[in-house]
Amino acid sequence: MLILSNLIRHIKEFFYSLFYSNEEDMNSQKALRNIIQELKRCKYPVYRNDNTILAGLPIIIYEIYRISLTFKHILRETICSNDIRLSTFFLDKLVESSFSDQQKILKEKISFNSRMEKISDLMREDFDQKIKDQTNEFDDLVFSLTDPAFKTVDVKINKLFAFFDFCSFQFNTFFAYFDPGFSTIINTDSVREHYSFENVDGMTVLQEILDLDYLIRNISIDEQLADGILFLNSCLSSDKQTDEIYIKKNLKNFFSKLENSLGKDTLKNIAKLVKKDPKFEDKTKSPRAFSEIEEYKTRLAANFNADTKKILKLRQDLQMESLISGLFGDIEILKLDVYNEELNGKIQALTGLSLDWIRPLEILKTYAKSFFEPSIEPFLRELLVEGLFEDKKMKSDFAANYYYCSAVTDKIDELEKMMYGKNESSIELIRGYLTRMEAGGDFEKPLSKIIDEINLRAKKFLEESGKYYLDLLKFCKLIIKDTYRPVPENVHNITAMINSTKNKDRFTVFANGIENFEKMIELLKRYVVIDISELNEKAGKNYENYSK
Repeated sequence: MLILSNLIRHIKEFFYSLFYSNEEDMNSQKALRNIIQELKRCKYPVYRNDNTILAGLPIIIYEIYRISLTFKHILRETICSNDIRLSTFFLDKLVESSFSDQQKILKEKISFNSRMEKISDLMREDFDQKIKDQTNEFDDLVFSLTDPAFKTVDVKINKLFAFFDFCSFQFNTFFAYFDPGFSTIINTDSVREHYSFENVDGMTVLQEILDLDYLIRNISIDEQLADGILFLNSCLSSDKQTDEIYIKKNLKNFFSKLENSLGKDTLKNIAKLVKKDPKFEDKTKSPRAFSEIEEYKTRLAANFNADTKKILKLRQDLQMESLISGLFGDIEILKLDVYNEELNGKIQALTGLSLDWIRPLEILKTYAKSFFEPSIEPFLRELLVEGLFEDKKMKSDFAANYYYCSAVTDKIDELEKMMYGKNESSIELIRGYLTRMEAGGDFEKPLSKIIDEINLRAKKFLEESGKYYLDLLKFCKLIIKDTYRPVPENVHNITAMINSTKNKDRFTVFANGIENFEKMIELLKRYVVIDISELNEKAGKNYENYSK
């Protein structure tokens, strides 16, 4: 029998040699025939030699697809969710499932509630040391994540995402080539209990075959994948969980279908036959592995820094209470229309970002409305008109400071108006990002860019306002000093002005308002919005020189 088989093979090869011009062509055809023989190992016939893909291929793929739906559901509800908050939540759980007891303790210690509990008193003398200790604990945790053992966590997570990529293949689009009835359920995870797959030309579905082969080549059905899926399933609420035994059974069945019914190289071999090239190789590179541990460390740092910022702000607000109360008493602090705590609360509920200059802007607006405009501005306005200044530059500098400080409330309104309308830092754009983030979208980076820009604009305005206010305060004190001199040095008619019927009451209110003016400057200093060294060097010297 063996002798007969070999004889037939040699006869075939002899006749093939008559039809092909060279040895290379003959070898190529021989390789293609061998591939066809390999395809016969599939559960159903999948290829016919006239470049036809037989109905057996979609039947095998359909069996695999139905099994994969269980795993797709688990992954889509967890780390592969379209909701970035859910995805991040479950990714963190995956990483932290590998934590040692010591790492779990450190993680708990750097939570906001634990940090606040440990500080207990925001005004304690060793506050800075407590913050430093907490930062050291954070650094210890981050450093511990460099342990080589966590590389396996990265490997596991990459395998889970690669598996989800396979599960997300447009299977029903593929099936529709073989059975038009599937066209009604394209882009869904629906299944059809009955199908009528037909044979199709190989070139028609070549790209889909290459895509599916690429996805299969990147998956690994092993213990790490199984552990990851089982762990994520256990993290779901009970109504969304799948029976663990069922998962294990389906994973085993999935592997068997892939290895035995389809075969590891079947799709690649079909592509070679369709291309009529036994050496054909898909050049698409496998996706680059990413490090979820690095992403985790980035999130950890962002959250820790945001919490630190929140703690420091709470301490600052506590420190400011007595100063604010000393200046405003029972006067209600005015709120801003857009750049306010209401918007800030929405931002902080979804991100680690914040509007950083709300309070000092509120204080500045309240002071301008409650004290500067009724107490300081009226006399200065008359002084600018009626005052006979010894030095014209002094009057020019005074005028610039006066006009700026008189327009502070308008400038605050202008600052907020910039957030209206269609521009790159509009309130509509911010709200739009927040709405999409509430729905699970990943828009923190573009939102961060807008918030940073708005904060920088507010900070620069406060620094500028602080400079003009401080310059004007020094001038005011110089004028008051001038009123006590027998012969005024800076404004010749200052004595006559303050004793006139029109200005006497205005000057009294002005002079009494200087104390609150100084309190206002002290508040701005505490919010670190005035560069005192620069002001002493540049802003103050002009007026101080006049007093000498």
